[in-house]
This record gives sequence, structure tokens and C-alpha cells, in this order.
Amino acid sequence: MSPADDSRVTLVADNPGPVPLAGVGGTGLTIAGIRAAETGRADRLFADPLAGAFVAAAGAPPRQATGRQAAALRLWVVARTVFLDELVLAACADGARQVALLGAGFDTRAFRLPWPPGVRCFELDTPDVLDAKEQVLAAQRAVPGCQRITVPGSLLDDWPAALRSAGLRPDQPTAWVAEGLLVYLSPDDVDELLDRVTSLSVPGSRLGLTFRSRAPADHTSPAVALRRSAAPDDPAGWLAGHGWAARLADPRDVLRAHGRAVPADSAPGRQQRALLISAALDPALPRSDPARSRRRPASTAPRPHLATTDGGVATMAADRPLAALLSQALVAFTIEFDNESEHQIQHRTTSGPAAGSRGPWLVSETMWANFMQFVPPGGVPLRDVAALADITNLNGLERWGYVTVGPDPADDRARPPRRDWVVHPTVAGQRAQHIWRPLTAGIERRWRDRFGAGQMTELTRALRAVADQTGLVLPPYLPVVGVYPSDHRSWLTAGQQASGTPDTSLPALLSRVLLAFAIDAERESPLTMVVGAGALRVLSTDPVPVAGLPPRAGLSREAMSRALGLLDRHGYAVVEPDPAASRRKVARLTARGQRAQDDHHRTVGAVEQRWRDRFGEALVDGLAGALRGLFAETGGQPRIAAGLVPYPGGWRAHPPYLSQTEALLANPAAALPYYPMVSHRGGFPDGS
Repeated sequence: MSPADDSRVTLVADNPGPVPLAGVGGTGLTIAGIRAAETGRADRLFADPLAGAFVAAAGAPPRQATGRQAAALRLWVVARTVFLDELVLAACADGARQVALLGAGFDTRAFRLPWPPGVRCFELDTPDVLDAKEQVLAAQRAVPGCQRITVPGSLLDDWPAALRSAGLRPDQPTAWVAEGLLVYLSPDDVDELLDRVTSLSVPGSRLGLTFRSRAPADHTSPAVALRRSAAPDDPAGWLAGHGWAARLADPRDVLRAHGRAVPADSAPGRQQRALLISAALDPALPRSDPARSRRRPASTAPRPHLATTDGGVATMAADRPLAALLSQALVAFTIEFDNESEHQIQHRTTSGPAAGSRGPWLVSETMWANFMQFVPPGGVPLRDVAALADITNLNGLERWGYVTVGPDPADDRARPPRRDWVVHPTVAGQRAQHIWRPLTAGIERRWRDRFGAGQMTELTRALRAVADQTGLVLPPYLPVVGVYPSDHRSWLTAGQQASGTPDTSLPALLSRVLLAFAIDAERESPLTMVVGAGALRVLSTDPVPVAGLPPRAGLSREAMSRALGLLDRHGYAVVEPDPAASRRKVARLTARGQRAQDDHHRTVGAVEQRWRDRFGEALVDGLAGALRGLFAETGGQPRIAAGLVPYPGGWRAHPPYLSQTEALLANPAAALPYYPMVSHRGGFPDGS
């Protein structure tokens, strides 16, 4: 998986239908094109006859860099191919009989290298990449020279378990290859990947890595836009902290050693950008924790900058009620989940980089948590998920391409009732499920690294204790809601339908405790928590520009419009033209609205106090304290903001949403919603 171009492609073999690829998976075709060109040279340093087949199957040649950039890319790809070929063959010559290609993409080493007897080559990559690859290999009738084992999986999944299930023996030496991969992972994920590789390795294992010390200056390149990490200043020391004795090679030296003439370095003595690294597991090396002090810097590719707040004063976490802290933690987790989901799933959106793309409509975590996780590949009767459908948007999921809903073919009745119909995941829906399933655990691991295992253990313990003591069985995520009061019985019914699959994940616990709080508060108020903690909270008796209200409340423009409409119709607020600019509108509270705002604050405070009396002051205050700890600062930035940075190709990194992202990064305590409105348009809770 070696990206060099962000164009979306479709591989078409002789017999199968088209297989869409996007993002990192699809970009490996540029690398295949370079390997195909090298294969055609009379003085080639390797032969990869299948590389041309992948390029041909794409239907059009991948977009290539030009000029000096093109020459540098060709040099880099050829050098790393030769370097890693020699590494794995040397490991096998020393007795290793397992090779693991992480992010294998269109790598064909299993077919083109002269393997000794008994070698097993494991290829780990996402299902869409492996499926497309298999179609082309089948059309070419390609036969591997070793035992080739494909392992569908994500690097955020429990991929070590997948490798073990596929037959990898951790008690035997393995040659590991991560080619063109690490720069596309976050620094935390790179460290975790190396930790996992080490846990699966024994003396005699070898490791081949490619890395870049920093991103090149061309930030307009789609490949550069995907990069998230750079190599450490001391790569050998970083690897030594994980137990690996490393050697670094210069790509130019590799090519010269094989007789290939290369241009002289235009800036000799500067820091080497492209790194080829070979390493051997050395049990004699002292292990650090695991080299956290040598973490790599984040990529220098552009990210939304941190906007300054008014007066430079950040909102303090201590001044927010428990419900707001629960809401903000849940939405922060969801944004991180959604950003990763968007990055991995082939999808389309109305605007941004994925506008007009092929694939299902992009949806948020709630659609997975409250519905799609309960739809098995063989389908499920609608009656078994009807209550869950009521709190999500089944019609939307069907329209967007995730499920089909229809009569059971085995039902011989002429017109069976709809409740007896069956919900099936589409092919796109199953691919999305495969990506969604491990994401929650992957994001939770990031949070443990970011906030500390002790704090996350305390937070989870407190959430579970409160959730258990409420005595309510609630769904795994907040329901889709409007601005008018919901029938809480529908939440409880959906919780019962979901209870057959116990979910004790962090977002499920946050959601259930927040829903329990909302049920208690809404029993005493004519207004919902969405309206009270959203639109009502940010209004005053002085006119406020309507256009500025959505980011202040953490609600979408549509949600704010609906909430203001309710408040206006019922005499809580007045929405009127701005006297200073007639084309704009302002909103202000009426006397009734001021009283309702005061009542909302009193109700929220009263429920929180009753929870202290009911569940114990130490438990509730401990929960609030653990949630406030998420907003503690490191280097002047709240730690929770680290997970809110979108991928450069994501819709949150582009207008019109970029300003909202900048506000979240600058001051998440102020910009995250005090209570989210989960939208029927995909389930997004964060004002998108």
C-alpha cells in the first residue's frame, strides 16, 4: 500500500464486476506503474511482470508526477523495491519461513521472488484492495512461488489476531515488511504497529521499513496530503527502544551498488529525507516504554490551524455541568471515529473531496452503533430490529446504499406484512461493517495512549457504575431526534432489542449515561435537552446574529433553524431582521424565554444533585472529574483536541466546515455541544 496519487480507480478483470478503490488503497497503482516501467528496461534491477496487469486493469494509466518530482519518485520506488527484496530473501536464507507484508497493496513478491521451500507469505490489507487484487491475479492465472495467504484486515483492527488465525506462528522467525506505509499512519498508530510486530517476533526475525524524515514541500500533491507522520530524528534509537537493531541505507547508495547511475544529490550533507531501514530483533537491547520519548513528529502536511479565541481565554472544563461533559466526550470520540471511517470507506458526500464519488452516502457512528452492527451478512427480520430502526433512519440507510429491505424469498405468502420482511446488508454495507467493527476498540486504544490508562480505567469504571445504577436498558448510541420531545419508551424498547449484544465500549457507556440524564431532565421540562442545552443556552435578551449561533451551540445550521423555529413559535424567542443589515437575522430571548433558560439551568443542576444523592457523591463527582481530565492541556493545547484533527482529504478539513473544525481545535470546551442533536441526515452529532 504505497500511495503516490489520490485518484480513484476501478480494477476490472476478465470475469468480475468493477471494484472501486479510493484513498490509500487505490493509490498503489502509481507504484505498480513505476515497477512495470522498470520491468521493461533492458538494465532492470528487478522483474515484476504482474505490475503492468494492475495498471492495465485500471483502464487508464495512473496520474504521474512530472519533472524532478517524477525522477525522485522513480528512484525511491526502485531503490526500496530492490532493498526490501534483498532483505526478505536474506531473512529466508538465514532460516525464516514466514514473511508478513503489512499493507500489501499490489505487492507481488509472493509471485516474483525465488523463494526457498516452505515459505509462507502473509499479505495483510483491507478487503477492497485484496478483492480487486485477486480479480486481476485470477485473470492473469498467476501462480505464487510460495504459500501465499491473504489476510483481510485493518491496521486499526486486531490484525495480530487475524495473522495468528491465518497461521502465523509467533514462536518462529518472521520477515516483516512495511513498505510505503508508516507515513500514512498517525504517530501513535506507528508506535502501536511496531509494538505489535515486536510482540509477534522472536530472535531471527527481520524488519524492513521505508520512511521519510519530513514531508516534501509540495503540499498540493494528493499523496502528500495523506501523510500523517514523519520519521524520528534518531530512527536507530527509536527502533532500539522497541528491541530492534537497525541499519539505515540511502536509496542512492542502493542503486549505485547495483550499477544504476543516479544524479548527484543537489544538497549534500542535508538531512536524508527518504530512509530505507533494515532491522533485526535483538533481545539484548534494553527496551524502553516503548520509545515514547522518541515519538515522531506529526506530518508537516497542512492541517487546519488552531484559531485563537476571543481574548485568548479558553473555556474552563470545571464550569460545565455533568451532562455537558458527557456530551462533549461522546462527540469528541464520535468525530475521531467518523474521521477514521471516512478515511477508510469508499463513500460519497454532497461537497468536499468525495463529492460525486462512487459508494454509499457517508454516515456517522450512530448508524453503525444503533443499527448496522445488528444486521448480519445473511440478513435479519425487520421485526427483530424494528425498534432500532425507529431511532436511526432505516429508509436513509436503504436509500444511501447500506441495506436492502424486502420480502423474505423463503416466505411463500403473496403479500407478507412489512414487519416480516428481511433487512440485508449490501456489498457496500458489508464493507463498511468490516471497517466499522474494529474502529471503536482502535479509538479507545488511542485514548488510553493519549490520556493514560489510569484515567481511562477510572472513567470507564465510573460510567459503568452509574449506568448500572440507573436500572435503564438503553441503546448503544444516542437516537436520531428532532426538537420536540421524544417518547422515551422508544429508547427503552430499542435498548431491549440491542441488549442481546452487550456493548460496554466507551461511546456506549457515555451514550447510556447521557440518555439517562436526559430522561430525568426532560420529565421536568417542556423543552428537550437538545433545545435547552443548545439554542436556548446561547441566546440572551440582547439580539444575537443567527448566523453565529450554530458554532456557539455546536449544532448544525439545520438543527439550529429548527430549534429557533420552535422557540419563536412558542414565545420563547423572537427571530427578526437585523436592523443593521436587513438581509441578516438576529434572535433574542423574550421574558418567557429568559425564564425558560433559568429553568433549564436549575433543572440540570437539580438532576445532577439528585444523582449525587442517589448514586453517591464520590461516584458522580469522580465521573465529572475524570471527564474534566480529558480537557487537561499538554503544551498549551487540550489533549482532547488531538483526536479532532481531520485527515487533509476529509470534509471537516474543507470549507464550509473548516471554520468549525478550527474552533474545535482551538477551544473544544467551548465548541463541542452541551447536548448533541443526532441528525437524521447520516447521524452526525457535531454540528456538521
